[in-house]
Amino acid sequence: MDDSSGKITQATLKNFSDKMTIYKNKLMFILFHIPTKDPRQNKNHALDDNKSLTLLENFIKKNNFNAVFSAHIHSHCIYKI
Repeated sequence: MDDSSGKITQATLKNFSDKMTIYKNKLMFILFHIPTKDPRQNKNHALDDNKSLTLLENFIKKNNFNAVFSAHIHSHCIYKI
């Protein structure tokens, strides 16, 4: 999913969701660039658009992804959305 602009739209999520239907009952992973949270102290390299953040986190919860990957901070972290 492309979130490199820092924004996620309902249309983007709908398009992605429509494509996911063929993977029903399979392991589900999602990969995007900018994370929903920056786990590092005193750093803020995460989605800063509150509407996009809410849309993306709700989408992840609703679709019960097994794992979520993002690469922007060049690090790793584990947290529950």
